[in-house]
Amino acid sequence: MKKQVHPLIILSIMLSYMRSRISLMEMKGILHTAIEESHQKTTINPDGPLNPLHGYIYHKAGYMHNKRFFSPEIKIDYTLRNIGNPDDVQISYEFIRKPAKDKAYPVKDHSLNINQYLYEYHTQLIKMFPSTGEEINITVGRNSSFTKFLRSENAKPYAAQILASLLLLSEGINISIGVSTIDQQKMLILYNRDKTEVHFRINMRIITEIIDGTECAYNLQDEAINVIKFFVKYKDTSILQENRIQEPSSIEEFRSGKFLNTPRFLIQMYIYEFIDTEEDYIHLAKAVYSLLNESLDILYMMDTTLENVNEIEHVNEVLKKYFTVDLSHKHTTEYICDIEEFENIIDTYAVCPFIHFSQLPVYTRVPKYTRKTSAFIENQIYYYSNCVETAMLSLFFSLAYNPENRTYTTAHIPNASSDLNWFFNEHSQYNQTINNRMHRDWCKVVADLPCENICYINNRNEIKSGIINFLYAVIKITGESTKTIKKLQDIVNDIKISPFINNSTEDKLTRYLNDLFKRLSCNKAVTVTCKNIKKSPENNQVDVFGVVEINFTRNNIQGGIGLSFNKGHTYAYVLSSAIKFTLDDFNRVTALKKKYEFMKKLIGYAIIEYVTKQADTFTMEDHLITFAQKEQVQKIIKKGSREINEILVTEKISSVNYKIILVTNMLIWSINEELSQEHPVIRLVHNLLGSVPLHDQNTREEIFSSLRYIKGIHQLYPNIDFLNGNSLGIECDTYELFCIFSCILDMNSQEVLLQCLYMYMKITNSACFDWNPLTTRTLSERIFKCLFSQKSIDILNQLQVHMLAFWKYNKSVRNWVNLSWLIYACNDPNPSKEFILALYKNIDLTEYLPVHDSNIAHNTYTKALFTIMNMQKDFEGIEGLNHPETRFKIVLQNARNILMYNR
Repeated sequence: MKKQVHPLIILSIMLSYMRSRISLMEMKGILHTAIEESHQKTTINPDGPLNPLHGYIYHKAGYMHNKRFFSPEIKIDYTLRNIGNPDDVQISYEFIRKPAKDKAYPVKDHSLNINQYLYEYHTQLIKMFPSTGEEINITVGRNSSFTKFLRSENAKPYAAQILASLLLLSEGINISIGVSTIDQQKMLILYNRDKTEVHFRINMRIITEIIDGTECAYNLQDEAINVIKFFVKYKDTSILQENRIQEPSSIEEFRSGKFLNTPRFLIQMYIYEFIDTEEDYIHLAKAVYSLLNESLDILYMMDTTLENVNEIEHVNEVLKKYFTVDLSHKHTTEYICDIEEFENIIDTYAVCPFIHFSQLPVYTRVPKYTRKTSAFIENQIYYYSNCVETAMLSLFFSLAYNPENRTYTTAHIPNASSDLNWFFNEHSQYNQTINNRMHRDWCKVVADLPCENICYINNRNEIKSGIINFLYAVIKITGESTKTIKKLQDIVNDIKISPFINNSTEDKLTRYLNDLFKRLSCNKAVTVTCKNIKKSPENNQVDVFGVVEINFTRNNIQGGIGLSFNKGHTYAYVLSSAIKFTLDDFNRVTALKKKYEFMKKLIGYAIIEYVTKQADTFTMEDHLITFAQKEQVQKIIKKGSREINEILVTEKISSVNYKIILVTNMLIWSINEELSQEHPVIRLVHNLLGSVPLHDQNTREEIFSSLRYIKGIHQLYPNIDFLNGNSLGIECDTYELFCIFSCILDMNSQEVLLQCLYMYMKITNSACFDWNPLTTRTLSERIFKCLFSQKSIDILNQLQVHMLAFWKYNKSVRNWVNLSWLIYACNDPNPSKEFILALYKNIDLTEYLPVHDSNIAHNTYTKALFTIMNMQKDFEGIEGLNHPETRFKIVLQNARNILMYNR
C-alpha cells in the first residue's frame, strides 16, 4: 500500500537513527526528578530496577554483548570456505558472517517447559538486539524491527507506555496489553486493569519506506507483535523460579549469570539502549508509576478474593521496589557518584587513551571502500581484515588525545586531510565504544588514498604490513611536507643498499619517528623507540618489520602503545598497562569495595563486581590477567556444562586473545566428554570462532590450534571448511601451542596428556617446532611428572614407539627428550633404578648436543649428576648396548654441559 508522504515524516524517520546513551550526569537528574508530587515527593528508588545505573553497569561489563554474541542458546551464522588450491603454499579462505540469520537453537526436549521458554527468550533477544556489527545495537534496516516500530509515527507518542508495560509484565504485573484485529487491521491496544478504558490503540502497519521522496510504503510489524506476545505469555514467572532463573539474592547467584535469562534483564537492557534523553527516561518512569497506581486503584474496588488480595500485595511490592518517598539528596544519587568517582580515579592515569589492552580497537572485517564514489561495496567477497588500519587507528587515537580535557582533536595538525578532521569531529569523546560504524568511518580516512607510495593488497584497500608503508599512509592523511617525505625516502634508500638493517639506519628511523610523532601528537611529551627492526624478505617490497613503541608522559605518569609489524600482520598493544595507584587513590578504591562488599541488594552486587573487575583489569600486569582468565574459565568448566553461562558475566568478550583463551580452555577441559553439536561448550566455541576474522591466517592459526586435539572436529563444525586430516590446514608452531599444553597439564590427567601428545607428534615437522612441548622450558618437567608419576615403563615404551614412528628422522630431538627425562628421573628424591635404566637405554648419543637448546633452565639438578655417575656400572652393564663406556661418557658430558650452561 502506498500513500503520499509528508516531509515531516521523512525527517522523523531520519532522526530516529540518531541516538546516544544517557550519561551519569543525566542519571543524577533523573533520580532527583519528582515522578509524583500531589501528596509527597515520589522519586525513582535508587535500589530498584528503574535506576538507569543498572543498564550503565551491565553495558560497560558487556553482559548483553556476551549474551547476544556468545550465548550457547544462540547459533550465529557464518561460514569459512576454502577457495584456494590445497597444493598452494598459503591456502585462501572466504569468511562470510550474516548476523541477520542468527537464530536460537530449536527445542529438542519438549518434556521441559523451560527449554521452550529459553528458545522463545533467545529468539526475541535476537530480534530486539539485531546487532549487525561487533557491538550491541537495537537499530537495523529491517522494515519490521521492534525499534523501527517504537520510533514510527504511529507508536512514538506511546513508546514510554509500551516499554513500561513490558517492564511491568516482566515483574509479573497483570498489564492488559495485546494485539487485536479491528476492522481487518492489527491494532496494539493498552487497556486499564479491568479493561473498561483504552489508553491507546496503535495500527501495527507503519511507514517503512520512502519511495521517490513523495510516497511511503506500509509494513505489518510482526516482530513487535511477537515481542509483546512473549512478555505477555511469560508474565507468570513461576516456570523461571522453578529453574532458579530470577533476580539474584546473593553475590553467588549474581555471578552464576542466570539472571541474564530473565525477561526483566532483556527489557531493562533494551530500555537502556532505546532511551537516550533524560526527559524520555522520566516519561518512562511516570508511565510505570501511573500503570502501577492505576492497577491498585481498580484492584481495591474489585471483590475481595484471595487472588485479588495476593495481586494487591504483589503490585504494592513492585511499587515500593521501583519508587520511594523523601530520600535524602545524598542517598538518591550515592551509587552514581561512587561509580563516577571510581571512573575519575582510573581516568587520571589516562596519559594515553588506552590504559589496558581491552580498550584498544579490535581489528575486524570491513567492506571495500571506493574513494571516487565515496561508497562501500557490501558484497562479502570484498570484505577484508583491517589489522593494519586498526593499528593505525590506535596510533591516531593516541596522537589526537588531549589528556587535559580527555577529548580527541586534530587542531594541532594544520594540514590534516578533511577526512581525518571529519573523523575526529564525529568521534571526539574519550572512552567511547569502538564499533563497526567507527571502523567504516576510519576506512573513509585511510582506504584508496591517492598516493603511489602506499601499497595496498586488494584494489587500493587493505594496507600492506610494513613500517615504511605504514608511514607513507600516516604522512598522506596528515598532510606532511615534501621535506618529511624526502627524509623517509632517504631511509628507504639506505634500506635498499644493505642486505640487513644496521645500527645507523635503525637510529635514523628512530629519530625520524620521534620528530614526526612529536609534531602529530597533541601531547608533546612523547618519545619513540624501535626494536628488532629487520628488512622485509620480499624482493619487491622495500620495507622493514619490527616494533615501534610510542610513550607519552604527563604529571610523571607514563603510558603509551606499541605497534608490532610482521609479515602479513600488524597489531597494537598497550605499554606498561598496569596502573600503580597513589596511596590516596588506592585507599579510595579500597573504601569503595568495602562499602559494597556485603550489601545485600542487586545494585550492590552489580557495583562490587564492576568496581572489583575494572580495578583488577587496570592494575594487574597482562600476564597475570591472562593467568586469572585461564583459571576462571577452568573453574567454571569444572562445574559442568549447565553452569557455562557464568562465563558471560565474567568479563566482556571482545579481544581476540581472550577468545583464544576461552576456546582453548573450554575445549581441552571438555575433551573427555561426549561432545556433539548440542553440547553447550561446542555451541559457545562455535560463536567464539565466528566472532573473529577467520579468513586472516594469523588469527585462524591461533584460534584453531586447540581444535586438532578434539575428536570429530569436522562433524562438530560443519560450517567450517577444514582441510582433511589432523592438520586442519595450519602449522601451529606458535606460543598458543605452549598455552594448549599448559592447559592440558592443568587437568592433571595422564590419559589426556598422552592422547594429546600422540596427536601432536602426527603433525608434520612437529619435532622441530620451536614450541615443541617436550623440549620447551617450563613444560618439559611438568609433562615428565604427569606421565611418570608411577614411573611406568609401559608408558615410556609407548612414547618411544610413537617418537620413532613420527620423529624417525629427528634423532637429536628424541635424544634431547630422553636425556632431559633421565636428568629429571635421577633428580627424583625417590629414584627408581629400573625406570632410570629403561630411560638410559633409549638414549643413543654419538655426538654432543647444542647446550643453548636446553629445556632445563635451573641449577637445581646437581643430584642428577651424582646419581648418573654412581650408576655408571649399572649403565655399562645393560645388555645389547654398543660401546657402553663411550656411550656413558657422552651421556654424562652432555648432562654436565646442560646443567653447567643453564646455571
